[in-house]
Amino acid sequence: MKPNIQLHEGESILIETQPKQAIVWYWITIRALTWVATLFIILLFSMAQFKEALGFLSFLRTNPLPYLGVIAIIIAVIAALIVTLVYVWLSAVSKKHWYFITNERCINFSGFYGINKQIILFANIVDVNVRQNPLEHFLGISSVIIDVPSLMLSRRRSRGSLAIIGLTPEDAEKISHLIGEKMS
Repeated sequence: MKPNIQLHEGESILIETQPKQAIVWYWITIRALTWVATLFIILLFSMAQFKEALGFLSFLRTNPLPYLGVIAIIIAVIAALIVTLVYVWLSAVSKKHWYFITNERCINFSGFYGINKQIILFANIVDVNVRQNPLEHFLGISSVIIDVPSLMLSRRRSRGSLAIIGLTPEDAEKISHLIGEKMS
């Protein structure tokens, strides 16, 4: 659902956009695969530490090779379940992200359960850059990074920057150019 923003007198929305669906795959690659790798490491560590305590794993002491396939299938099923659940959740989260560029400020709405609202006036912007790492390039998305003096933008981010993520490269360049013009 699109958030309702209160515009100042004389203010108009120049660009309104949301992250593209490819951002979900970017988040999954970054987050879910990290969870799967962590699960794999925990599983291997657990097997090594507790094989004596758990009698049913005693078969691993003699010849573990026949059971590696079973272990790989278990890990693959758990990984597929995690990726599916994370995809569904992140799809819902991405629909809650909205970016508005007005003739006075940048407004970012995000959040799943609640709403995080970040507002940056053009007068406070120090620098604006378009970023695209190799994974973003593969997925056809880019981000616009807006730098401001070290201000507390939200409870979680105090780096002095706002990231407008999941844009097409064309939209990212358009937003970057528009903000650059408004800064000068």
